Amino acid sequence: MQKLVPGQKIKLSEVTSSNRIDIDVQVQGSSREYDISCFLLNGQEKLPSDDHVVFYNQSKSPQGEVQLAHRDAYSAQFQLDLSRVGSGVQRLAFTCTIDDQHTFKDVKTGRVRVSSEGNVLLEFVFSGQQFSQEKAVILSEVYFKDVWRFGAIAQGFNGGLADLVKHYGGTVAKPSPAPTPAPAPQPAPPVQESKPAGSAEPAGSAGKVNLSKITLEKRGDSGKVNLRKDGRKQPIHINLNWEQHSKPSSSGLWGLLANQPAASSTADLDLGCMFEMQSGYRGVIQALGNSFGAKDTVPYIFLDKDDRSGQSQDGENLLVLRPDLIKRVVVFAYIYQGVSTFQDVGGRMKITDDQGNEIHLKLDQPDPSQKFCAICSIINSGDHIQVTKEELYFRGHQETDEHFGFGFRWQSGQKS
Repeated sequence: MQKLVPGQKIKLSEVTSSNRIDIDVQVQGSSREYDISCFLLNGQEKLPSDDHVVFYNQSKSPQGEVQLAHRDAYSAQFQLDLSRVGSGVQRLAFTCTIDDQHTFKDVKTGRVRVSSEGNVLLEFVFSGQQFSQEKAVILSEVYFKDVWRFGAIAQGFNGGLADLVKHYGGTVAKPSPAPTPAPAPQPAPPVQESKPAGSAEPAGSAGKVNLSKITLEKRGDSGKVNLRKDGRKQPIHINLNWEQHSKPSSSGLWGLLANQPAASSTADLDLGCMFEMQSGYRGVIQALGNSFGAKDTVPYIFLDKDDRSGQSQDGENLLVLRPDLIKRVVVFAYIYQGVSTFQDVGGRMKITDDQGNEIHLKLDQPDPSQKFCAICSIINSGDHIQVTKEELYFRGHQETDEHFGFGFRWQSGQKS
């Protein structure tokens, strides 16, 4: 293993012939969390798009040349396949930022390691003695200059994340003033065909980098929302939407009867939740039984409407207005009528806090035999709430309750 010092650079071909390498970063210090990221940059050292950042909210680059294999509060491991890097990317910058009151001067020790096939090839060690008031630091780079090279950098910005992103030609997306239904997602920029590695990318093409958007892809993936301590309302907006189309569900004679309307297969999905407050009070919010909750009294959870037609463009919405008072919430959806299973509806959920941070998830692993889905759980962890993708399918309310252990008594019901 070869040890490097700040400013030192080396050709990767001097230590390995493989295009597959791992970058391991560890930081230990006074901060409760260090956010470690990889910025994929063009020939002018600018971001081609907001897809070209690999971090805790976006674990894979557009062509899979960089993947976040592991992350916790103090470390991250990135897997690189340099053979997949297209002409639009010339440099991979590995960075670290702090979002609390601490700076990199408070770092006790840190290191960056380069390894391949389990063998550590290079190591760069740093500490707070090399820094002052920096809150964002470029630790190291893998860059192309006739061949792929590695550089130990250790240079930072006092302004933190915003200055770092600005340095790379982007801006951090500002949070929305209030939670609003999401517009239809825009298609990602097209991936460029591979060109000779020396080709340059036009400067100034980076858009806003939305580091406040999390997508929970797999069961068990989670995100968090920080809680305020002043006892005021802090709306958490939960939006359920699905494919909104209708078609005749019958043909033949039924369709030929001129005076008979075609039966609609439009989905009637219902959003709801089971909740338990810190006080021990428990209940269910749902359209069934007209249990829409309350905005200004306990439980401070409110369901805005029952969209039976499937024609409401913003779907159904659940507001958790005092998340500091809850102990846990399980958000669910069930098919009341119109379609057979969740395979037919393309369900998707967006959770937005009052700062505009977003958590997205899709119901993309449906059980074709079940009509009831526990979508996510929300747990109060003291200073934040933890949102975890569940996407578990059950026969109905009672089976879901038995799984999560709320202990309700259930009886048959219908919507009025």
